[in-house]
Amino acid sequence: MVWIGNTGKNPIGSPTGKTFQGKTVYTGSNPTGEAVISYWVGSPGATSVPADFDLLPYFNDAVANNLKGMTNNSILLGVQTGFEVYGGTWTTTDYSINIQTK
Repeated sequence: MVWIGNTGKNPIGSPTGKTFQGKTVYTGSNPTGEAVISYWVGSPGATSVPADFDLLPYFNDAVANNLKGMTNNSILLGVQTGFEVYGGTWTTTDYSINIQTK
């Protein structure tokens, strides 16, 4: 999971004691027992990422630190986006994704 920004909320799990790009990395399991690795991208309250945002550095870090068993042989099965409304009003005006292999 890559968190763009959130104010006053924490990811599933516990801090790993590791940081990535200056932000704490969390690991845990969701209610169905699936492994979750959570990274922060922006500061709390951030609402967007650059159009050319690259997930590969996050995958590489998870592999390098053997987080939740990630290896170079792990396969990305999907990419999802969304938001959780805790209060107030949110609207999504534009969304697109372009997956490239390297």
